[in-house]
Amino acid sequence: MSDLLFGIPIIPWFQETMNAMPIHGEGTRKIWNNCWYEAYKKLGGEKESCGTKGCPKNAAYGLWYLGRIVDSGRTCKYLDIIEINNNKLLGPNAAYAVLYLEMLQQKGDNTTTKILWSDVREVYQQRLNKEAAKSKNGQMEIALALFNANLIIFPSK
Repeated sequence: MSDLLFGIPIIPWFQETMNAMPIHGEGTRKIWNNCWYEAYKKLGGEKESCGTKGCPKNAAYGLWYLGRIVDSGRTCKYLDIIEINNNKLLGPNAAYAVLYLEMLQQKGDNTTTKILWSDVREVYQQRLNKEAAKSKNGQMEIALALFNANLIIFPSK
């Protein structure tokens, strides 16, 4: 069974959203937001507040936008974590997801070692010299589900 977010399987939710994007042409965040919510409802989601919650939706958008997802149809690109954080289309939630994936990649196949939100916060604060969010809100769940499903592409620097 897929990892769940708000009772919805993350991988089908993400893939449904991603697959709807080419239909609309360009990959604007507004279109992603609409596709994300429609996929949530299609998969049985009922609470609007869950289907529109910004943190997981924006983390997912950032990974898709950066071409970090297998079969996304987008070119994988490397941006420094500061550029991701400061980019108005991407922002901190995408930065948290990318940092988490970098940390998972460094662990290799040893994903039994837990990487905690406190670890992500610490690295974020070190690299950006700014305060991180106090709590995680779905960003790590999105990244981990995609990582465990072997759907992540890591860019060359």
